[in-house]
Amino acid sequence: MFEIRAATQADAASVAAIHVRGWKTTYRGILPDGLLDALRVEDRLPQWLGWIEGPRVHTLVACRGAEPIGFVRLCPARPIADPPPEYAEITHLYVDRQAHGGGVGRALIGRALQIARTEGYRGVLLWVLEENHRARAFYEAAGLRADGTSRTEPAFLGNDAAEVRYALAFAPEPA
Repeated sequence: MFEIRAATQADAASVAAIHVRGWKTTYRGILPDGLLDALRVEDRLPQWLGWIEGPRVHTLVACRGAEPIGFVRLCPARPIADPPPEYAEITHLYVDRQAHGGGVGRALIGRALQIARTEGYRGVLLWVLEENHRARAFYEAAGLRADGTSRTEPAFLGNDAAEVRYALAFAPEPA
């Protein structure tokens, strides 16, 4: 069993560790080995200390006991490739490999979608590496669809790996 709760600053080190482990395992063969091998939790920790909280930011952790095993971060959509107005964005969703297949990811994305609806967003979007077929199938099972928008960020990703944008528009509330 696991529970989902709001992340706090005290969770930043665990979140950073899950994030780094996720990149090193999930993106092997998609991104350059040198980039992945150089990732360190100590380098991600200051970023996560700033990313966990903020205006309209929701970072949630799934915990087994006291130990985080996954997390999701939802915030207003960043101005990348003209996002639809009034959309939220899932910027991060990672689950430790040993917890894959246990419903953690589904619970985290479900909670993020629920928060976005409750806060009045018109939909949600996210970016995923085009070659990350497992994640793409996961997002499609959650109702998101590729919307035809893609980008590359060689300075950040270390190569020309393409990211595709996925979106889910919420149905309007009945009048």
